[in-house]
Amino acid sequence: MQIIRRFVSAVILLAFDLPIQAQNFPRYTASILPRYNNDVVLASGFNNRGDVVGSFYSLDGSFSAFLYKDGVYQNLGDSSMIFSSANAINDNGTVVGAFSTVTEGSPAFSNGGLLQPLTPTFTDAQRNRLSATATRINNSGQIVGTYTANTADLPRRSFFYENGQFKDIGDFRGYVGTEGVYSTNVSDINSNGNVVGTSWGGVDTQNSIHAFVSAGGQLTDLGVLPGGLNSGAAALNDSGVVVGYSSVNGNQRDHAVLWDNGNITDLQELMGLSLVDSSSAVDINNTGAV
Repeated sequence: MQIIRRFVSAVILLAFDLPIQAQNFPRYTASILPRYNNDVVLASGFNNRGDVVGSFYSLDGSFSAFLYKDGVYQNLGDSSMIFSSANAINDNGTVVGAFSTVTEGSPAFSNGGLLQPLTPTFTDAQRNRLSATATRINNSGQIVGTYTANTADLPRRSFFYENGQFKDIGDFRGYVGTEGVYSTNVSDINSNGNVVGTSWGGVDTQNSIHAFVSAGGQLTDLGVLPGGLNSGAAALNDSGVVVGYSSVNGNQRDHAVLWDNGNITDLQELMGLSLVDSSSAVDINNTGAV
C-alpha cells in the first residue's frame, strides 16, 4: 500500500505543478518502444539523442541488455552471459550496466558492441567474491555503481570509476572499501563528477539512512526535515541542486525535498499538498525543473 501511495503522490505533484508553468512547456509526443520477440522490454535510461537502453526479460526468466537506436534494437549480451543489463547511456553513446557468466560477474560498458568488463575495476580475487553493477555515467565518462561481497557479513557499497581506476565512495563513518560496515547506495552523478545517494549511519545517528552528496571524494550528510529520521537523494543537476525525499514525524511519512547550498526545502509543503500522504522527487534538470 505504501508503494501505491507514493506513486499516486508523485503523480499529484506533477499535476499540481503543470498549471503554474504550463505556458512555458513545449508540446511532447509519447512513443512506445516496439515489442521484441516475446520478451518484455524494460527501459532504464536514455540520452539527449533519444537512444534508449534497458533489458529484455524473457519467458525463461533471463535478462539481456539492449540498446535501442534509430528504431533498431541491438542486443548487448551474448550467449556466454547468463545475465546482462544496461542501466544508463551518455550523450557520447557509451552504455554502462553489468553482466555475469558462469565464471565471473562484472560492471560493464559498451561503446557500440557487446558489453565489456570495466577493467581493472577489481582484482581477480575480488571479482570472485563480488557482485557489482554500473548504474550511471556522465558525458566525461565517469561512472558510478554499487557492489557487494558474496558473503552475508559485508554490506552493499558504492564505487566511482574513472580512467581505469576504481574507488570506494566511502560512508559517513569514514570506512572505505569492502571492510566498511555501513551500506551506501549511489543514485546519480552530474557533469562535474559530483555524486549523490544514500548511506546508513548519518552524522547524528547510526540507526538511520541519510542522503549524501560527494564532491572531491568527501561525503556530506544532507540531513532530514525537522522531526524526520531518514532521507534519500535521487538526483542532482550540474549546479549541485539535489532532490529526493525526507521522512517527517519520525519515519511515518516521506515528503519530496530539495537541497540547495546546505538548505532543505519541503516541496510537498511548499505546494500545499496537505492531503497527500507521501511523496518523493525523482529527478531535476539543469533549469531547476523537478
